[in-house]
Amino acid sequence: MRTLQRTIQSEKGKMNTVAEESFSNIRTVKAFSNEDAEILKFTAGNLIVYEAGRKKAGYQAIFAFITQILLYGAMAAVVYVASKLYQNNNISIGEISSFMFYMLMLTFNFAMVAMVFGNVAAVMGASDKIVELMQYEPAIKSSGGEIIEGEINGLLEIRDVKFRYPTKTDVQVLKGVSLSVDNDSKRVVALCGTSGCGKSSIISLIERFYDPEEGGVFFNGRNIAELDPKWYHSQIAIVQQEPVLFSGTIRENITYGLDLDDKSEDEITSLIDDACRQSNAFDFTHDTDLFPLCYETLVGERGVKLSGGQKQRIAIARALIRKPKLLLLDEATSALDAESEHQVQ
Repeated sequence: MRTLQRTIQSEKGKMNTVAEESFSNIRTVKAFSNEDAEILKFTAGNLIVYEAGRKKAGYQAIFAFITQILLYGAMAAVVYVASKLYQNNNISIGEISSFMFYMLMLTFNFAMVAMVFGNVAAVMGASDKIVELMQYEPAIKSSGGEIIEGEINGLLEIRDVKFRYPTKTDVQVLKGVSLSVDNDSKRVVALCGTSGCGKSSIISLIERFYDPEEGGVFFNGRNIAELDPKWYHSQIAIVQQEPVLFSGTIRENITYGLDLDDKSEDEITSLIDDACRQSNAFDFTHDTDLFPLCYETLVGERGVKLSGGQKQRIAIARALIRKPKLLLLDEATSALDAESEHQVQ
């Protein structure tokens, strides 16, 4: 029962993934007329869950059957033995009644324990994955480490970095890359190369989404593996090629992750205005015909109410408002028209 419940939970997780992907990418599904195939994938997972559930119900029935047979079989055996003893005048009716009463109390309690044990086994099967996730120790901690005191100059160095993705260890993406970006606040460094040559991989290593297998990434002269991740990420900002927005307001998306506890409402609005002007998002966010609520406009799930260029400019504003020591742009203006791209750059 525990094994089958584990199978049921695992297959339900796969079904949820199929459903989530289908609904999240519904336009792609419709564009390629693949609705029937998505339904078949979900149905296939559903059938596996059904079969596992049917087997589990069968084992539950067998378990209950054996429990009841043992319970009532024991009662029948006691009645048979007691009748023989009574016929030989070795026991009285009162003693038989007392014994039967105590035996019923005991056996029914054992039956309840057996039923509970079966349910516990099923629950343990369902919770195995949860326990596994709770006990999982990530290779890169989300907190803990050193904080650099004093002036932060934003110096970035990549020293002889070699890297493979954990999901594709047979391919070495970076083969001894070294790079140095000085602490000049106006310094701009562009990584150029063919698709798949490792540009985004370098960005991921600077963000410490991964650790290199050899070499290291140094910020302000310190290896980022030694720094507190929360503090380090407060010093840098990233705008990715495909910007991700949350289903809140424009204001909430721009100020996402920013500590604003010590600032007034006017100061916050002023910061948002400055960031929007720099990212060329000020005009469209203040267009009362399109956005009558200005910064309080809801962007919808994953920013579905905004165009690609608008989402990208909001993402750029979200990065600029942090005033980072290091700004990472991974093809951050790919969705902008030439004029907007020129103004942003």
